[in-house]
Amino acid sequence: MKTNLAVIFGGRCCEHIVSIASAKKAIKHLSKEKFEIYPIYLTMDGRIFTGDVLLEIDNFNKIEDILKKSIPAYFTVKDGKTLLMKQGFFSKKIAEIDVALPTVHGTNVEDGGIQGFLKTLNIPYASPDILAS
Repeated sequence: MKTNLAVIFGGRCCEHIVSIASAKKAIKHLSKEKFEIYPIYLTMDGRIFTGDVLLEIDNFNKIEDILKKSIPAYFTVKDGKTLLMKQGFFSKKIAEIDVALPTVHGTNVEDGGIQGFLKTLNIPYASPDILAS
């Protein structure tokens, strides 16, 4: 059974593009046999997107075009499990997230913000904790 891994990148920061490059490298080197990878893109204005098109990170020179093909999403906790949900009138479960790999940089994300967000959602993450960040 694969581990559902959310690779989180982007965010409201001046190093937004650096974060995208970091996620690209991380995703390329993650084991596809061990992990079911869910790319989670945080826009500069705070929206969350997911979808396989985000795995084609080379296309990020046209972010708005990619977002049109991506899935607007949000996280919720139900019965102690963290769910990635499709946003919309009829919400739909995309996946239960087991762990997160933040590949974010800069203020509002690398400074403990994303760790606090993940802690609130009960998602274990692979990075320093809130205080260390």
